[in-house]
Amino acid sequence: IVKYANAAIDISDGLLNDLQHILSMSGVGAVVDTEKIPFSMAIQRQIENIQDWSALLFGGEDYEIIFTANKKYTNKLKNISENINCPITEIGRIVKGKNLMLLKEGSPIATPNKLGFDHFP
Repeated sequence: IVKYANAAIDISDGLLNDLQHILSMSGVGAVVDTEKIPFSMAIQRQIENIQDWSALLFGGEDYEIIFTANKKYTNKLKNISENINCPITEIGRIVKGKNLMLLKEGSPIATPNKLGFDHFP
């Protein structure tokens, strides 16, 4: 993805926390569709059992990569994903402004105060 990504970071400190790093450094905002975020069966069970999205949104130690890319590269990224058998999932879009908006079922939901692990509290 190096050829096509504008920015990238691992999400080991939490998806929202690390996404916020990209947004802050780039001076942009984002809209994230929480229902498009891929997650493990363990997280799925947690969400279903206690109706708690927190682990999905700001749990750490996932060691996945979140990146931004221009929409025009969608097909190229899809081909890379298929060729290396590694899923790439579009979970949102970059927007003007500096706000992070979360959607669930197409409607805005509250953004948690704590976005993830902070090394320097």
